[in-house]
Amino acid sequence: MYIRYKYVATVMPYVKYLRMQERVRIGAGVKLLLRECNVVKKHGRPSDLHAAIVYPSTYVAAISSLATHMLYFMLNRMDSVIAERVFLKYPEGSGLEKYRSIEFRRKMRDFDILFFSVHYEPNYVNIVDMLVNSKIPLYAKDRHGEYPVIIVGGPTVTANPEPLAEIADVLVIGEIENILGKVVDTYFSSRNKSEFLDAVASIRGIYVPMHGKHRVSKNYVENLDEVFYPIAQIQTEGIEPAYGRGVIVETTRGCKWHCQFCMEGFISKPKRDRSFAKIRKIIEKGLEVNNVSRVVFYALSFFDHNEADRILEFTVNDLGINASIPSLRPNTLNDYRLELMIKAGQKTLTIAPETLCWNIGAAIKKFIMEHKLIELVGKAVKAGFRNIKLYFIIGFPNIGFEEVSRIIEFSRKIFKKIKSLKSSQVRFSVNPLIPKPQTPLQWLPLENLKTLHRKMNYLTKELRKISITTDFYEPKWARVQATIALGDRDLGKALELWYFYGKTVSGWHRALRYSNVNVEYIKEGRSLDEELPWSHIDLGISLDYLKRGYMFFNRLISR
Repeated sequence: MYIRYKYVATVMPYVKYLRMQERVRIGAGVKLLLRECNVVKKHGRPSDLHAAIVYPSTYVAAISSLATHMLYFMLNRMDSVIAERVFLKYPEGSGLEKYRSIEFRRKMRDFDILFFSVHYEPNYVNIVDMLVNSKIPLYAKDRHGEYPVIIVGGPTVTANPEPLAEIADVLVIGEIENILGKVVDTYFSSRNKSEFLDAVASIRGIYVPMHGKHRVSKNYVENLDEVFYPIAQIQTEGIEPAYGRGVIVETTRGCKWHCQFCMEGFISKPKRDRSFAKIRKIIEKGLEVNNVSRVVFYALSFFDHNEADRILEFTVNDLGINASIPSLRPNTLNDYRLELMIKAGQKTLTIAPETLCWNIGAAIKKFIMEHKLIELVGKAVKAGFRNIKLYFIIGFPNIGFEEVSRIIEFSRKIFKKIKSLKSSQVRFSVNPLIPKPQTPLQWLPLENLKTLHRKMNYLTKELRKISITTDFYEPKWARVQATIALGDRDLGKALELWYFYGKTVSGWHRALRYSNVNVEYIKEGRSLDEELPWSHIDLGISLDYLKRGYMFFNRLISR
């Protein structure tokens, strides 16, 4: 056994945590470029495993991801393992060189393993970008022993790994905390890459595409209290993560609801809560180790935690610090919780009603009556929230413009019934329905782009009359995302061409044309009898269950 470690959430004594300051000389002076806290710099031996945590997106997105911190600190706690970070895009003026690690400026091709964490399908092209520009062969079949092993994980990979199947050596299906040590041990005990790939494929949740499509069962952590949690997290001075500066605290994993469109909800089942005792320990030590005075809670639905109120009361009342609560289900909120959130310093209430059409709400198993939503907005304003952000989805089949008209009617009613509400306080975010794998809606097509644009233009025109700010997810990008999410491994060539054609929407269409990939499923959907590209991926959800959900959805949506 080469690795000695314990799955405990404490700072190991042999790992040196540093405040990292990068400086560049300008004339006689020194200009400060980047200041990071809790950086790990281990000077090891040539025989050590050199691993890079690679995030194919911006620096801000990377440090906002719990997976980045999890992998970085787990690997660096292991003997004979040195982990560094490589991100696609560093802050302007940081002095960091693209495609090289932050810690020791190593090239990507000089690492033994590259752990890619990806959360968004259009970022797959950035994996191509990073490999090509690091002079690493793009396809697994072309990479021999002198090149790093490419391991890719993340929610989109768990749902459907096939678009990356010809690029990655290993794809992680599910969660990694309780198998990462096994993967590392297997690497050390293998004489070469081929032997490693053969051996690692026996670990639950590990998919080796070079072995062909074979059934892989999702790996997940049964008890969140028993696995490592990164209490120390990378903190960067002067650069705000997506949800602000603070210690990230994941309270719950999975979701008890069955929203038919939500891939995250399905792939992360079953719902598991961290205990209050564990969360309390993470918060208390995290505030100290990270030198912050704020908590950023991560959960698909925070108030579904069995002791959510107690967690927030402890944070706000006992510690007297601020907290950030993510997007919330309207039906989990009440006066007391709204007051607690205000006390926690939250200024914006973000809720996701998704739709105001009763039949759509019933079909996707997420619905709140319009008058209840208006009542909730009124309570939020009265409690002291300065801003209200609401998420809506459009583009459901057989609905026409009714879904859009309901949003417009609702926007007028809230100002009529809540006199103190100003238009500058309200923001809508409107997204097309993007069918995702491993959900009951995986057989649907994406709505016609012309129709989606007409709906969004109409919404923009009408909401502008009452000065509501509205964000839209561009339908053309929604099509790119859906095409990749629902695709097979023949998309690998298209991803390669897309990089060379410029990573734009037009470049994507050109890549599809020249790679000759059939993507008619985006326009026509798939039949229930058709074999799906991800049918060999077992997430513990039966295909019959998803089919029943799809038929249930169709029955209600057509009423």
